[in-house]
Amino acid sequence: MFYNFDLLIEANTPESAPAELDVKLSHGVITHVEVEFPPGCAGLVHAYVHQAIHQVWPTNPDGKFATDSQRLVWYDYYELFQAPYQLTIAGWNEDDTFDHQLTFRFEVTPQDIAERGQVMESWLDKVRYLLGLR
Repeated sequence: MFYNFDLLIEANTPESAPAELDVKLSHGVITHVEVEFPPGCAGLVHAYVHQAIHQVWPTNPDGKFATDSQRLVWYDYYELFQAPYQLTIAGWNEDDTFDHQLTFRFEVTPQDIAERGQVMESWLDKVRYLLGLR
């Protein structure tokens, strides 16, 4: 399943009181994540994702995403096996004039399919290594 959520971050939203949105997902494994920064953010809009008190992305707790006119995309293996299947998307905005809307996307794959993908990727990595392609 592929989920899409927009987070509006108003101008002058401080880091100490970020805009947040709880997003409901389903049981499974998050295998694909995207965060889209529209034109005009100019590195002034910062975003992150957490689950309860644990920051999930970026992985380092002090890290935050900030860019302009880019869609950040990565593949992961983040298990959502315990209810509630919920993350919180959050961010703040140092821009003193404009609000900005970020789009977050999550692909949740059933556990058995995600695990098969992990095994397949591992097997392909070994073949690439043996062929000198990695």
